[in-house]
Amino acid sequence: MIAGQVGKVLGERWKALNDKQRAPYEAKAAQDKKRYEDEKATYNVSAEKPVGVRKRTARGTNRNVAQADAEEEESS
Repeated sequence: MIAGQVGKVLGERWKALNDKQRAPYEAKAAQDKKRYEDEKATYNVSAEKPVGVRKRTARGTNRNVAQADAEEEESS
């Protein structure tokens, strides 16, 4: 059986289920969706903060990107 056939059979079985039989799966899906949204929101907030990425400066020293950028702006 190839992937397309498996999907077709599973789709037919899903359509054959009544609302009571589908309820546990839909509840799990709703919980997982909420978990995903929470994790995504946490990731997006943490992605906005600098994480101390290093940048090689002209003098050959490593500095935090935010620090190096701030120093470059001050000297301009």
